[in-house]
Amino acid sequence: MADVIMLNFTVAGNVTIQNKTPAPSVGRDRYDWFQVAIPIVSLCGILGNVLNLIILTRKRMVVGMDRLGRTANYGLIGLAVSDFLFCVVVFPHSFLNNGAVGQQTAPLGKYYRLYGIAAINLFIMISTWLIVSMAVKRYIVVVYPLHAREQLTIRRTALVILTVYLGSVLLTLPYFLHLAVRATGGENGTEVVYKYRPVWSKRDTKNMQLYMRWIWPIIAHFVPVVLLVFCNVRLIRELKGARLIRRSSCPGQKIKERGNKVTLTLVIIVLMLLILVSPAELLKYVNPYKSWGYVGHIVASVANMMQTVNFSFNFLLYFAVNANFRQTFRALLPPCLDFCFPDKASSASRAFTRTMSRSSRTLEIDL
Repeated sequence: MADVIMLNFTVAGNVTIQNKTPAPSVGRDRYDWFQVAIPIVSLCGILGNVLNLIILTRKRMVVGMDRLGRTANYGLIGLAVSDFLFCVVVFPHSFLNNGAVGQQTAPLGKYYRLYGIAAINLFIMISTWLIVSMAVKRYIVVVYPLHAREQLTIRRTALVILTVYLGSVLLTLPYFLHLAVRATGGENGTEVVYKYRPVWSKRDTKNMQLYMRWIWPIIAHFVPVVLLVFCNVRLIRELKGARLIRRSSCPGQKIKERGNKVTLTLVIIVLMLLILVSPAELLKYVNPYKSWGYVGHIVASVANMMQTVNFSFNFLLYFAVNANFRQTFRALLPPCLDFCFPDKASSASRAFTRTMSRSSRTLEIDL
């Protein structure tokens, strides 16, 4: 079984992907299961994000949404694409990461350790900044609703998503370009060994290491964390305020909560990112393999699993929180599977129709 590796831990040494000690043989079975669990979780993430894309792009999903709701939906689509690509890149990790850096390994494994981990960093950055963009837009909707309806258009949302993708690619390029895989040996019957070689001069390589160790994480993670904490605190306060309004102001009236559900979904996504992704980012500065030995491999495995879970299970979140998402998913199923989702979804759909027809009696709270 391949030893564990921090999925997005790169360039802590001079010419290596990371300073990493081989996994200790004693007690190894205690964390080897992570090497099986991570591909399983990422495979679930691939399936879940494919379902997200299918459901979120259905016309039924946006029926009845105003422009602000549709812009939020486009943001979720962009996030699902990035999460899907993250899971695709992570899936072969346990199969191709076969051996310590600098040792003789199969060329495919060497290329994966270089470019695969760089791609993981790329999709982490894309997903993080897409969540930031959605959180900021939701904050504007909550605090400046009139301004939001005027400024937050679908065209501008698409432009923001495109900017996040292109900007992340440009900022992550050094991860792809700073090293190259070179084959040595093979002459006079000697064995071919694949090693990493720096592409640039020693000085430029050192500057790139400084960029990737400090500047990139600040842009890709720490600045977004500050923005997300600020926006999330405000959104949580607004959710509590909306709940008080529902309980005290209009007893007996139906309340349409579509905007509320969008806000709740986004709050949970932000909390998941902060809880599940941040530990792996912080561990990059500790190098647990070298610093903590066996315990470090356990910690790294847990951090890898948490990070993978964050990008894999948004489908379950959307399904639990968003009734329209559940109904759209149910509509995709063949009739023989209707028993899996008893008439609750249909009842909700009929209730929604009745509510729309009696809109004059409905109090709408749109966060």
